[in-house]
Amino acid sequence: DGAAAGEPLQTIHTSHGCHSIQADPSNRFVYVPCVAATATSAGGDPNNFILGGNRIFAFRFDPATGELTPAGEPTIPDPTGAVQQPRFGGENLADAPTNRFGHRPERGPRHLVFHPSLPLLFTSDEQSNSVSRYAIDLQGGGALTPAGSAETTSPDTTAATNVSEIRIDATGSAIFCPNRGDDTVATFSLDDEGALSQAGRFATAHIPQAIELTPDGAFMYSAGGQPTGTSFPDEDGSHDGLTIFSVDGAQLEEVGTGTLGLGAVRLLALDLVQSSL
Repeated sequence: DGAAAGEPLQTIHTSHGCHSIQADPSNRFVYVPCVAATATSAGGDPNNFILGGNRIFAFRFDPATGELTPAGEPTIPDPTGAVQQPRFGGENLADAPTNRFGHRPERGPRHLVFHPSLPLLFTSDEQSNSVSRYAIDLQGGGALTPAGSAETTSPDTTAATNVSEIRIDATGSAIFCPNRGDDTVATFSLDDEGALSQAGRFATAHIPQAIELTPDGAFMYSAGGQPTGTSFPDEDGSHDGLTIFSVDGAQLEEVGTGTLGLGAVRLLALDLVQSSL
């Protein structure tokens, strides 16, 4: 019946901060993105070198047994800027890019999606507030090559913010990524080669943790964190918020809102087939 039971067949050590795992459309490779380490896990110094994370692990997948075997070394994303020093105990440079942990160059890939027809993988980058594109070498063991990034926030954004999930439409023409703190869903249009172009940012419930497209791509749901007076009237912290958008390419239009129980972290949209009974 597809249920998982019994002891694990395999356990593989990866790194800090792995948030997701997916097989590619060819069903030959599996990828695991890991965000960058926090200051606490890196020794307490926010300028410290990370002790893991900030990489994408690749595995060969055996569909007959389910076994995973490493497919080369993990991919470390290109840094967000040229700031590499000072790190240990030094002062951050004033013009360094600012992310969740201060002025640090790690992107911190969190979630990923695959292009439906091109050998491309896209990640939502938690630390750098960006979406990154990688070319997949299907003939070379699934290796990833960085192929550009685009920011999810405006250059004048002052909110403490970081991204969460990422979705791509069925045609491979648009990508969606929520900003937790900026409280928007960033959208990107994709050209015929899958290159990213910023398309817009659309207001959503406070701290949009999860998003999901309906199977037909006509609507998107965004689940937010603790509501605020500007999002929902409930200021007692008793509900999370839901924002409903209609989708037109990479453009969103709010068509409804609602409330959820606390702590929504995933959304699932299904086509429910009516029974003939």
